[in-house]
Amino acid sequence: VSLQLRVESVRRSSLRVEVEVVGADGSVRLVCRQRTVCTSSLSYEPQPWPDDIAGVIRRWTEAA
Repeated sequence: VSLQLRVESVRRSSLRVEVEVVGADGSVRLVCRQRTVCTSSLSYEPQPWPDDIAGVIRRWTEAA
């Protein structure tokens, strides 16, 4: 079994990824999408990614 991770979109305060699970025979067993949102720990409102996190996300998506 292998996992493939693909970044679908990066926005000001959110990141959407797709995860695909592939069996040993090459068949796709599962596909799921997840949205992660950066929120304030006080108000729980969306907020922009901190610069250090945004930098890592940018570097990772540019390398893909």
